[in-house]
Amino acid sequence: MFSLEVTPLNLADVESPHQTPLPGLEEGKRLRDAGLAAADAAWLENARGVATWFCEHYGHVTTDDLHDALEEPRHVNHWGAILKDSRFTCTGYQPSTRPEAHARIIGTWKLRGGE
Repeated sequence: MFSLEVTPLNLADVESPHQTPLPGLEEGKRLRDAGLAAADAAWLENARGVATWFCEHYGHVTTDDLHDALEEPRHVNHWGAILKDSRFTCTGYQPSTRPEAHARIIGTWKLRGGE
């Protein structure tokens, strides 16, 4: 008969270059916040209004919806700033249907507090 002895693994003893400590995390957050602050305020508020409209009429919004409804921003990273707002909450994920997005996973968002 075959017998297998299992030794418990203490995850605190496991070292990985992809786990804590995360020396680049704080710098990444700083750069993200600087990018959000640099976004075109008028374009961003209009985009958030469009996102709100989608949520009110369809129950949710994705960046695919916004790409179809809005003009291109000054910088491509501004797309990510639209839903980084307390009015929205991510409820799930789905593949993008835009061919140029190569089926990458994008968030599905709704208005915070909405059903």
